[in-house]
Amino acid sequence: MNEVEVRNIGTPFYVFDIDVLKKRINYLKSMMPSNVELCYAMKANPFLVPVMSRLGMRFEVCSPGEFAICEREKVNMKDIVLSGVNKERADIEHVMDDCGGVGIYTVESVRHFQLLASMAEKRSTVIHVLLRVTSGNQFGINERQIYEIADRKDELKGIIIEGIQCQIRVDSACAESQQCCKMMHLTWLCCFDNQRNCGVLSGAYQIGFQCSHCQQGRNCQMFLVYAPVCQN
Repeated sequence: MNEVEVRNIGTPFYVFDIDVLKKRINYLKSMMPSNVELCYAMKANPFLVPVMSRLGMRFEVCSPGEFAICEREKVNMKDIVLSGVNKERADIEHVMDDCGGVGIYTVESVRHFQLLASMAEKRSTVIHVLLRVTSGNQFGINERQIYEIADRKDELKGIIIEGIQCQIRVDSACAESQQCCKMMHLTWLCCFDNQRNCGVLSGAYQIGFQCSHCQQGRNCQMFLVYAPVCQN
């Protein structure tokens, strides 16, 4: 973009270099194993959805408004991780009945788990979910709730629990990060506990990383990693 174009556009405006974005994505992919996928948290910059879709990205979608953007841009529904607490019955009905469902749903609470299970069973379909474990804040499920869900595995007629989801800051000294890692470890112990016979996870995890720049209010693109986990 040259000086003449800038003057014609006026101010304020925002310029985003797509070529730099592509290089960054390719760099991230090159640093990860081949079986790890990137998932773009579209709340960072929803206008990048068309570009990200062409690059074969998954999307973390956290609100009906974000989902509407994906519909408008004709995003492959199987590439969507429907996340966040803002998923009411009417929203899920629209996703399941009008859009054929999405690739992954996240479970934010026991009540939310029950809602998804009942809706899937009612439609004689099977959905794939991630259990969001808490990092010590108000979001996600705690230790007691993990066991409550795992102990009900025989009732999971419409649900396959793919694994876990956790949002953490990239700071090993951060109490939130330590709590999240503890909860992730606990979840795996619980759901692969041979004595309790709770083998309910098929083995995957999604972790959202928030860097220090985001804490300072800078504009950072947020990526999540989605990866299979070896159960051996």
